Amino acid sequence: MKHYKLLKDLPTFKAGDEFEINNRGDLIFVRGTQEVKEGQTLIAYTNSTLEKFPNILEDWFEEMSEQYKRWRAKENERYYFVDDWGDADWRYGTEFASRGFRYNIGNYFKTEEEAKTYKEYLLAKQVLIYDTKGFVPDWKNFNQAKFEVFYDHGGKTLDYLEAGDFQTIGAIYFETEEDIRESFEKHKEQWEIVREYEMGSR
Repeated sequence: MKHYKLLKDLPTFKAGDEFEINNRGDLIFVRGTQEVKEGQTLIAYTNSTLEKFPNILEDWFEEMSEQYKRWRAKENERYYFVDDWGDADWRYGTEFASRGFRYNIGNYFKTEEEAKTYKEYLLAKQVLIYDTKGFVPDWKNFNQAKFEVFYDHGGKTLDYLEAGDFQTIGAIYFETEEDIRESFEKHKEQWEIVREYEMGSR
């Protein structure tokens, strides 16, 4: 699937907006300045227009190099997600699916099992966040104790260290060593679920 970037403003679109050719040969808006409602597809040029005026793509657009793209469901292909009741539900994909909210936040999977695993991860991580007892690190206070958990792949064990003034993005921070040890003891299973999911082995 070819992707293009608009070089000059058009009446409806702005330079820098991104487009792609869909399976019908239409040039459709992907991302940029336009606000697209769910279920809506913005067509810049239809297949028939592009066939009649092939210079449009050459004069007004720049073809973008292929880059990694997350999987998304094609039309009439299922994708799975965790719904408001905590169940693994599914919908059929559409061309709009890549710009939908579920896709953008990562609640969008190829299999039902992946959706169930994601739910398990979210529940486990929330348990660990509760274990911090509401602690919010003050990163401007270098004298405040802050502890974070790490996994020792050599020793195959969970451990912790004092963070000092270095913040690890995405880490869960505890105020005391006692709180961490208590969390290890009570919620070893949840730590393992989060560790495996975040390292891509679950």
